[in-house]
Amino acid sequence: MQSPQGLAYDNYTNVLYVGSFATNEIYGISLSSFKIVYNFTLNESGMETMTFVPPDEIAVATNDQQVFFLNASSGKVEAVTTLPVSDSWINGYSQMIYIPYDGLVAISLAHHNDQVALIDPKNGGIVDLVTVGNAPNGIVYDPQNHMIYVMDYASNEVSYFSPPAPQTSFTTTTPHSPSILPYEIIIAVAVIIVAVGLLLLMRRGKK
Repeated sequence: MQSPQGLAYDNYTNVLYVGSFATNEIYGISLSSFKIVYNFTLNESGMETMTFVPPDEIAVATNDQQVFFLNASSGKVEAVTTLPVSDSWINGYSQMIYIPYDGLVAISLAHHNDQVALIDPKNGGIVDLVTVGNAPNGIVYDPQNHMIYVMDYASNEVSYFSPPAPQTSFTTTTPHSPSILPYEIIIAVAVIIVAVGLLLLMRRGKK
């Protein structure tokens, strides 16, 4: 396999899944026989990170800023999450985990907006975008106290937060890029101030 990048372990069947960044192939290797038992290809660009989602799915994040939820046996796509470029940056530093507490998947968005995305595997919906430290990458879940810990590479710290409580169904949203950027707001305010100033001067000149 060329450029192996993602790993996911199915503890139900004792199969280790390995994803290739270069060829977009996924191999399922039985750790009982050490033989390849599954082999399928995801027609997307650059696999970055993977995790197993019980009972029978694999979550695969790609450089196209998407997370695919595949059937672990057939490779069939069951759900897809698309992250807007302005709110994400999935790359080789990103890591992804399954949270058994509430059934969500968490992925660190390594180089943009310093966030962790919480995703519902049932429909691919984004449940929340949690802001953490700078350049989050490594991520783990502590089942004892139900906390998610995130390693923030650029700020030299570890962030932590509680995942949402288990629910029958989560309210999901699709984050959008802001329609007005901060510098545009500043320019608009400046124009308004200048216009008001000119109006006041004109009124004084008429008196």
